[in-house]
Amino acid sequence: MSTPPNLPTLPPSLASILIPTARLTLIPFNPSLDSHCDFLVALYNSPEVAHANKDVARSIPDRATARRILEENRVSLLSTGYGKFIVTLNPDISSAGKDGEAQIPVGRTGTFIGGVGLKVRKAPGVATVPDIGFSLLRPFWGKGYATEAAQGLLDYFERERGVKDVLGFCHPANENSKKMFRRLGFENRGVRDLEGLGPEGVVVKGVVWAKKGMSEDLGVYGL
Repeated sequence: MSTPPNLPTLPPSLASILIPTARLTLIPFNPSLDSHCDFLVALYNSPEVAHANKDVARSIPDRATARRILEENRVSLLSTGYGKFIVTLNPDISSAGKDGEAQIPVGRTGTFIGGVGLKVRKAPGVATVPDIGFSLLRPFWGKGYATEAAQGLLDYFERERGVKDVLGFCHPANENSKKMFRRLGFENRGVRDLEGLGPEGVVVKGVVWAKKGMSEDLGVYGL
């Protein structure tokens, strides 16, 4: 059976997905683990992440809400190959205990420090190719972890799943995200009115970033 357009080759199971980088390990968020659910609550309610996502992020007030979101993520990963991954700092680095790291939950692959993912939007008028999102807890900023995690995910999807065309979106005032996309080699394609990033019917202004090598005509990607 051939793979549908714009969908990566699927792995045999989520348990088989483990994406290592030099200092990090990326694994799918697991809705059956309370530690993953609680970390999603902490991550999305951290002041910096909440501010950056204020126009588009879903409210995640408690573990039950997080579990529902992560169950949707599990279904997406199994059916399309796209979804959210938890970013963990490898144990030999986590054990240093700097910058409050000892207070952050630790799983079998190391300290939980953030999330990264690829998503294909379903709303009318949105891109037909995946876009990448990323967020880290404040104590882990400025160390290159976000860039390493995002690059590791992009490399994995291109190498293992054949996904080459990826977009990114950020608020026009989010300078940290702009710097991140530049480090990843993405190209600024200007500010547009975007649908499908937040609640249904909500239009937000966002900077569109395209992975190097993509067509200059974003219309071929549904924008």
